[in-house]
Amino acid sequence: KLFFKKPIAWFFYTLIGEKDYYLAEGFLKLTLVNLINQDLTPDLKKINVPALILWGKEDRLTPIKDAYILANQIKDSKLIIFNRAGHDLPFKLTEKITAQILSFSEC
Repeated sequence: KLFFKKPIAWFFYTLIGEKDYYLAEGFLKLTLVNLINQDLTPDLKKINVPALILWGKEDRLTPIKDAYILANQIKDSKLIIFNRAGHDLPFKLTEKITAQILSFSEC
């Protein structure tokens, strides 16, 4: 095994601000891998309730193209993209996210 593998992984995950996978062990790490590798795109058309899709434009873990796929495949969906926000969108813009959810739920 490479001596620098762990420090490099720690640096990478710290750099992008996401350490969940790095910190995960055993079953949780396997679960995260399975979640990432599962393609549920064919099931999106089965969603028949209004859906609010909130996305950070600078999300480096889940690309913005995925937001457009969700919005195009889910009937009655509303996509809101937040500039200068990434994967940590709910934590950085909590008040804006909350306002959007409350507004959407009143429809």
